Amino acid sequence: MREWPPLKRKGELIVALPSNVVSELPSLREKTEKLGEISRSLTIFRVTKLVLFRRRPDEEKLIRDILTYHITPPYLRKYIPLKKSLRYVGLLPPLRSPSHAVSKDINEAIDFSYRTGCVIEVDKKEGKIYFDIGLAQPAYVPLSEVRRRYRNGDVEMLRLIRRTKEGIEAKIINEGEVPIYWSYHLGKTYSSLQSLLSDMEDYLKIATSRYGVLITNIWNSLKKRLAKEKKVLVIFGGPKEGLYDIARDEGFDLEAKVDYVINFIPLQGTRTVRTEEAMFISLGILNVIIPR
Repeated sequence: MREWPPLKRKGELIVALPSNVVSELPSLREKTEKLGEISRSLTIFRVTKLVLFRRRPDEEKLIRDILTYHITPPYLRKYIPLKKSLRYVGLLPPLRSPSHAVSKDINEAIDFSYRTGCVIEVDKKEGKIYFDIGLAQPAYVPLSEVRRRYRNGDVEMLRLIRRTKEGIEAKIINEGEVPIYWSYHLGKTYSSLQSLLSDMEDYLKIATSRYGVLITNIWNSLKKRLAKEKKVLVIFGGPKEGLYDIARDEGFDLEAKVDYVINFIPLQGTRTVRTEEAMFISLGILNVIIPR
């Protein structure tokens, strides 16, 4: 069985979190550490995208700042402007995803083929765009092969082709062309849980709750359903309010808007389960059930 690099999922797996997911923590340090655990869980289980829905106190900007930093390959983080929200990012755990665990050897990097690059120079005289890809030599793409204007700081997915005197010849590609799992992405922020559910009507929607049906009672039926679905949305509640509470506050019936409300932790041994803990457990179970 192939283990590394991991293949991308056959379909989409999207996770939704409330924008107050770290609001119960008193310090920026603790919030950063919790977001690091959340980010790790999303990466370990090959989540396609994370989306947010607004809840008060709204900390969407902080979440985006820290997670954007975390999913950026380490060799490109120097281009992220310093800000107060990033004060404790040194405490974030390494992701070691394929986008991060890249070789510093040029030949090995070319053999691996794929790399995230940041534009460092647009040389119209030579007709090339140069990218920092974390190697001793930059990658370049001929201007004749691009269809848009680029500026320093723009980030693109590259396929490395060969080593030349000018650097490493590359081609700009869409991440969808990469056959392996690369990283999760940060999606949009919805004004409410209800607006999120309305926008994703064509997804199989799984809400997580201790008041839901036990996963052990629907294992076989859920497995059959997931085998047919290409788009799956998994929704988690916040630290002080579950999804039933949020739906009630927004004035709608949760069970009428989702396909399943599931308790992934039967007979939990603690009075409460933290969001990051629920994510590891729920996504770990779904990772076994969802076709690879």
